[in-house]
Amino acid sequence: METITKRVQNSYGNEEYVLVPPADIIEEAEGYVLVCDMPGVAPDKLDITVENDRLEITGHTAESSTDDKTLRYAEFTLRDYKRQFFISEEIDTTRISAHLENGVLTVNLPKREE
Repeated sequence: METITKRVQNSYGNEEYVLVPPADIIEEAEGYVLVCDMPGVAPDKLDITVENDRLEITGHTAESSTDDKTLRYAEFTLRDYKRQFFISEEIDTTRISAHLENGVLTVNLPKREE
């Protein structure tokens, strides 16, 4: 699956490109499970925020280094990931949890109890 590149403004007001990771959302009896591909992102470089009805996921990739070598040709560029989802009032935002392993992010979005 091809990942979409999107231009956004960073915190300094400059435009930059980010990758929009592909995602699946699975509904289960107790809530929803969101699965995103985010290769190259370490768990400590992942930000997940919920504000009002918006879930925002940002993953920062490490800078690639060629040390003392001279890069002659490159097809792979590391970019940060960013994705937003609108969530309904049925989600209990106080119990959202996430797990990142082997480049796959899993976010559990539990439903509010009746």
